[in-house]
Amino acid sequence: MKSELEILTRILEGEASPDEVKTFTRALALNPELRRQAAQLVEVHGLLSVALENESTSRAAAQTISDAIREAERENFVQDVHDKIVVMRRRTWSVPLAAAAAVALLALVLSPWNPLSSQPTLAQLKRVENLDWGDSPARELEANFAAGDSITFTEGLAELDLMGLGRMIIEGPASLDFPEPGHAVVHEGRVVVRVTPAGHGYRLDTPQGTIIDKGTEFGVLIAEDGHVETHVFDGEIEVVEDEGHTVTLTENDARRLDPKGGEVIPVDSGQFYSSLPPLRTSRSKFIHWPLDDGRGLTASVNSNGLGNEDSNLTLLGALNSEPPGWVGGVFGGALNFNGKGSYTESSYRGIPDGEPRTVCCWVKAPVNFVPEEGYSIISWGHHAPSDPGAAWQISINPIERDGPIGRLRLGILEGQIVGSTDLRDGQWHHVAVVLYEGDNPNVGTHVLLYVDGRLEQISRRTLHEVRTNIDKSGHGVWMGRNMGLDPGKLRTPEQLERDKNFFRGSVDEVYIFDSALDRNAIVEIMEKNRPPAALGGTS
Repeated sequence: MKSELEILTRILEGEASPDEVKTFTRALALNPELRRQAAQLVEVHGLLSVALENESTSRAAAQTISDAIREAERENFVQDVHDKIVVMRRRTWSVPLAAAAAVALLALVLSPWNPLSSQPTLAQLKRVENLDWGDSPARELEANFAAGDSITFTEGLAELDLMGLGRMIIEGPASLDFPEPGHAVVHEGRVVVRVTPAGHGYRLDTPQGTIIDKGTEFGVLIAEDGHVETHVFDGEIEVVEDEGHTVTLTENDARRLDPKGGEVIPVDSGQFYSSLPPLRTSRSKFIHWPLDDGRGLTASVNSNGLGNEDSNLTLLGALNSEPPGWVGGVFGGALNFNGKGSYTESSYRGIPDGEPRTVCCWVKAPVNFVPEEGYSIISWGHHAPSDPGAAWQISINPIERDGPIGRLRLGILEGQIVGSTDLRDGQWHHVAVVLYEGDNPNVGTHVLLYVDGRLEQISRRTLHEVRTNIDKSGHGVWMGRNMGLDPGKLRTPEQLERDKNFFRGSVDEVYIFDSALDRNAIVEIMEKNRPPAALGGTS
């Protein structure tokens, strides 16, 4: 606090820089103790100034500034005082003007209608993605949160501007309160906070303790069982556990807080979304397999910029097993995969590297689904231990250590993300996997999963950069066949039955887009079986 009071002294003497004035007024709004100490210093300085000059002249100048401040709008009070201090600082400081500044600042720190009591904006809603407010009143973008306000939503992502103190990304289901400046209470959800220098000291209360920023980016999650985790991605935080024990965490540290005492855990930035998908700025190219042919060993393609008229699917069966069979689908026909060697392949090789994409289709998995039959709904790229991150495989999760069995999964080899909806119910479900653009896009932080038009809550994710390699794959887009299956090991039908490297279930209306679609577009495709006109579809 010494530095802030030193800045105040320079303000009163007319020697402070614009940056110092801004730093001081921000700190004054956030820190009650600083306001108390500043009031004492301002009062003493003002009295000394008046004593050294003509008292009536000094008081008149001071009263003019004080009256002007009191006429200001309360929600702009701090900014108005800041502006007036800057104006005064630019003048040649005489003792009377020093007295005027003293009274002006005294009005700020001692006024019975202190700006904090006028409910200044503590946070502003800047972006939302796939957000569902549930039973809470919906808020428009640019909505403001003042002291005592809350934000609650059942799913989706929200980005808040902390009014110069930093930004906050919240993943639902979430519930937060904003009791006062520089302070939030997290009841539910996953939160990433990145503070500015002015926001150092920002405080997050959780059910198991308090996290105090010391200049950093960090994440906090409230798990369903009530335990709390905090992960430091940059800088440093202080954790005050419920028992009063204080721990300092620095970059790449993480800690679990619970009633039985905290413990060190591995840091995992893949637990959190640290940014929202960029807004789409252009039309999309796409390829579409309707799967409506109903007979034969070819499924026709509709190409709109991706692939070409020769990118049909060929229906195949490994080791002379039966190829996929034609069945009724959600829209027209569909393909059924028997889990015993049936799959399809297209000459279209898929979207490469970390380029944005959306893959969506309808899937039906039987109730008696065996986990190993989850490989693979749609896949492309290169699967080799020497090339991690180069595969792209959408499945129904078959591996318990990677997340709950039977949930929508994207695996890229050494990295995966798993949803939370159990798909093993014998019903049709619309699924979508979205990779949005970014620097070194990562499966844990740049992929969104949807089931039946709703954003999935992620049950488990593991970080790895997405860099799909279509040059080394040796094949095009597959449906129904595990990319990890070594063709050299395919020797007998009995082996196919035992190893279960093929998908069992039905698939309909497969789309691949070269952009990250938002929820509205995904829902329109689900409901109307066509892309919105803005994406290049027919209206």
